[in-house]
Amino acid sequence: MPTATWNWPAGGRLGMEIKVVDLGMPEDWQEDVLYNVYNHTAIWVKRMQKAWPMWTFGRSSYLDTMAEKENQYIEAGHLAPVNHKYLWEAESGQDFMRESFRDLYNAVREGLAGLFDKRVVLTQSLCVPGFHIFYYHPFFQFQSGIWHRDLNWLNIGMENKGYGSFTAPVSLPECGTGLEWTDGENIFDQPYTVGDMYVHDGMTPHRIPAIPGMKPNDRRITLQGHFFINSDDEIELFW
Repeated sequence: MPTATWNWPAGGRLGMEIKVVDLGMPEDWQEDVLYNVYNHTAIWVKRMQKAWPMWTFGRSSYLDTMAEKENQYIEAGHLAPVNHKYLWEAESGQDFMRESFRDLYNAVREGLAGLFDKRVVLTQSLCVPGFHIFYYHPFFQFQSGIWHRDLNWLNIGMENKGYGSFTAPVSLPECGTGLEWTDGENIFDQPYTVGDMYVHDGMTPHRIPAIPGMKPNDRRITLQGHFFINSDDEIELFW
């Protein structure tokens, strides 16, 4: 796979280096996280068309603020509208997320701190990292996600200063899945492993790939988040 040097925190180039970090989670971490994810199904947010089983657990700035034109995110066949629930949930503090997933958040913080040699904190003013949740549907066997760049910083009115994205898989289809990205001519694939975290600058076009071997009992559940350098020169995690 070709890579370009990630001169972090600059970003904004073609070519992408994906940094893989072992989160060093204890043996029973996956069971605990999935228990807390499934225990909150009543507040999962349905995404895409109603016939397709895809949700988020938590609010995301790319879905729940004003959709930026370049990414053309689709929700129910239309551009995602302004959704004040994002701001409401951010202001509410999301204590249940912080408490339910404390160990996973701490592992992400420690992983990024080791990667960039900076203090890493969980946001206090935006929504905390949340989950993409995909259940089986034949649609996902042949349909890839939409090519996009992670321009969430535009949606929440900040400068691109040390911006990046991360994914930490929690449950994956037996056949495997990962992340696709393109340099404009070729498509490359980064396979995912449960227990690892995948970090990149978010500025290279990328997407969720189709999963041809997905079976009815398979789930694709990943912790998703972004980060930026805040005014205290800390890496601040949000979604």
